[in-house]
Formats: sequence, C-alpha cells, structure tokens
Amino acid sequence: MFGLTSFFFSKHYFGVNELASLFHFPDNAYNRSPAISWMQYKVLPAPENLPVLKDFGGYIIDGKFAENYKNGSVSSILEEYPNHRAVGTKTEKQEKLTPVTEYTSEQLTGKEIVEKDGHKFVKEIGEKQIHGYKVFKDGVLLGANIYRNNYSPVYMKREDRTRHHYCIGKSGTGKSVFLQTMARQDIWNGDGICLIDPHGDLAEDVLAYIPKERAKDVIYFDAGNEERPMGLNLYEISNLDEADRVVNDATEIFLKMFGPEIFGPRLQEYFKYGSLTLLEDFDDRPTLLDVVRLFTDESYREYKCKKVTNATVRNWRDKTFASMGDREKQEIIPYLSAKFVSFNTNRLIRNIIGQTKSAFTFEDVMNNRKILIINLSKGRIGELNAQLLGMIIVSKIYT
Repeated sequence: MFGLTSFFFSKHYFGVNELASLFHFPDNAYNRSPAISWMQYKVLPAPENLPVLKDFGGYIIDGKFAENYKNGSVSSILEEYPNHRAVGTKTEKQEKLTPVTEYTSEQLTGKEIVEKDGHKFVKEIGEKQIHGYKVFKDGVLLGANIYRNNYSPVYMKREDRTRHHYCIGKSGTGKSVFLQTMARQDIWNGDGICLIDPHGDLAEDVLAYIPKERAKDVIYFDAGNEERPMGLNLYEISNLDEADRVVNDATEIFLKMFGPEIFGPRLQEYFKYGSLTLLEDFDDRPTLLDVVRLFTDESYREYKCKKVTNATVRNWRDKTFASMGDREKQEIIPYLSAKFVSFNTNRLIRNIIGQTKSAFTFEDVMNNRKILIINLSKGRIGELNAQLLGMIIVSKIYT
C-alpha cells in the first residue's frame, strides 16, 4: 500500500493498480514530450477465466514462440518463470568447437579434431537445458500474456476449435510462426492436420518437427517436384451422382479465377456440357485437361459422345452444338481453350492435374488422422497455377 497526503488535501491509501491509474504521461497533442516514445499498442491483463489444461503430452515448445524482446535483446520468457505449471524443460545435445590452439598436446589426446574454414577445432558434445511451453493434449497453446509481472499462458480447448477461426496480421507480425506452433502441437498430440502453404517456407518448417513415430502418416504434396509429381484429379468420381457437383465446383473455380466478365454464361455452357460428357465414360477416366480436347479433336469427341447416357447432355450435343455454325464455334472454342493455356503448357501442373487417379484421398486423410502438408510455392509454379491447385484442394476438402 502507498499513502498520499497531497491528493485533495487529505490522506488516501492506494494499491499498486490504483496508483498506476492515478498518474498519466503527458498527452501527445497538448503537452507533447519528445523524450517519451509512445506505444503502438497497449498490453491488457488476461481474462480471469482462461482455460487450464492438465493432460501433458510430453513435448516442449521452444524457439521463436518462446522468445521475448526486451530492451533490444532476445531473452527467454520461460527462464523468468521456470516453476510455472505451463513451463517445462528438455535436454538437447549441443556441439561446441574450440580452436586447438587453446589446448596443450596432452589435452588433445583422445579429442575429436575437425577442420572448418581452414582452421582446426576440437569438437565436443555437451548438453543444454532448454525451457519451453508444455504441450497439452486437451487443448492448444496460443501464446502468453505478461501483465505487471503476472504470467498467463493462453490456451484454446479442443471443443472451441471446432468453430471457424481467422488469423490476420501485417507482414512480419508472426502469423506463420503462430500457425506453425499450432500445427506442431497437433502433430505431437497424434492429431491429423492439413496445411496449405502458398509460399513454401511454412510447409518446410513444419516438416522439420514431425517425430519419427509419425513418419508414415505424412503426405507431402509438393507442386514443384518435377521427379515425382503427385496426381490431383478434380474429375475423379466414384459414381455419376457426383458428376453435377464436380462440374459445378469446377465452374466456380474458373469463375473465381477469371471473373464472370471473361468466363461468361456462353463459356460456362460449353464448359459444363463438355465436362458432363467426359464424366459419363467410366472406362477412360477424364481429367480437367480433356475439356479442351473434347472440342478441338472431332474423333475424340465422337468417341466420348457415344458413351453418354444423360438425355440432357445428349440433347445439347445433338441439337444445340450441332446446329451451331462454324463461325460461332471458331469464336467460342479458341476463347475457351485459351483459359487452359497456362495449365497445359506448364509441365509441373500438367503432370499433376493430368493424372486420372489422385495420389491420396481426403477421406483417408481425415479418417486416419494423416498429416497432409501442401506446398504451393507461387515462386516455383506461378501464381495462377497455385491458385488453381489451391481451389481444387479446398473443393475436395469440403466435398
């Protein structure tokens, strides 16, 4: 408690919180002080009803997520609260290189000597105690709140994660580190995840934290892998009842990519009926790339049309398409095929969406808690191609 006698000419007693709220720094508009560095944000106390987790899974999180920037230097938050219930320690091996000049000939006996940058060093392996956050199975750690020396880890329970969440922030504010930390906790707890990375760095970072016992659960979809491309067929269906849904999904993808002004009603008509024609043939499974071939290769079109059993699709081909003049076809068909040029000419994408069978199913990923990591690096495959693959993947997840 603190006593003040000059406040309204009477004696008052204040606690720490009351005293802190009594005095204010100069206002930056009326009595500006150049010696004061104004904060960009304000730290608030954590809510009193934060969840407390108890089912410790045996793993410890360290690294950037457990660092705190103080006075221009990086220090571990957790070293200041080693006895907190949410803080644990782990032992890691640490390599130490010492110049041989610091040892006598007798001391060098039995030592391992390595060469680096033209100099010789003595290599020694020691141990280091590292503080970190405990990983609990009944929830996920989001971060920590430190307010007036009160340390409060912030968790999200499992039942709360069944709702949708949206993580936003400026570049460099820690979104990727935040998502990486959540992914690590899920992987360590034996849960399944699907990580879609349009840049590639986050996907590679998460791979480094997968334990050996979960190696068989990993599916790494790297769109930039030329040697072993993994198939992803949007038009892969098990029965004709799925055809309408798949075609509608494909139409929505192209609408989002090109807009209704470019991919208008007339192109949509050609695209939909062409796709439905292809999906009727279960003996020769189609891919998205076959849509253009259907309209540019007459013999291929005749072969596919013989397999059509849908009366509406057959009627469009026999009456609407057959009655079109050559001039109209020459205007629409090249305009439609132009939308596929980016995918047909890119070998990486063609080898992925041109395979009739997908390398994995999302049903298997979800039911068996697989770890699906999708690397859609725009710098390697192009922004438009990354957008197409991303939309196909999201479409398959929701269906």
